[in-house]
Amino acid sequence: GKAARELGMGLTGMLAKLSVILPITFAAVVLDNPISLPQLAGIGLGISAIFFVHVPYLRGGGWRHLLQHAGIGLLLWAGNGIIDILFKAGQPMLSLLSPLQVPLFIMSVAGSIGLILHFVGGKGAHLLSQQTWAAALLLGSTNLFSIYCYLKALASLPAVQFFLWNNLGIVLLFAPLAKAGLM
Repeated sequence: GKAARELGMGLTGMLAKLSVILPITFAAVVLDNPISLPQLAGIGLGISAIFFVHVPYLRGGGWRHLLQHAGIGLLLWAGNGIIDILFKAGQPMLSLLSPLQVPLFIMSVAGSIGLILHFVGGKGAHLLSQQTWAAALLLGSTNLFSIYCYLKALASLPAVQFFLWNNLGIVLLFAPLAKAGLM
């Protein structure tokens, strides 16, 4: 949320998808997935893109401003990459479960933690709102379907190809929206 507030939704989304560099590198180095020269070039371009999306902060406020915003962006970038790596590394264990059980488990844990934090923080009263539950149901079902499709695709494609096509597609979809100020 902080990254979206400070960097904007478009830049935050693009940084999240540029995290593809981490799981691709993991798949190539640790899992011994083959990687081609164009894919290596893509990794290099991705690293360059991460640098270049932060350049306006250098011009807008100097190195201190750049490092403040780069830290938020890099934390988001690394976090998303690590999540993708964990999905791929845990795939042998996840294959014992149905593709629907995995997202249900993940969402149950996240939802339980969220409810506990709201009640402990004294903010549980707004959870009684019908609007909150309607929004949660819509977001939850969308996420459930998304993770289900993600796991099915990850199981059917080599990791390097999956992460490249998935993230490239999202960047190409959202880059024009971000540029137009719609995200």
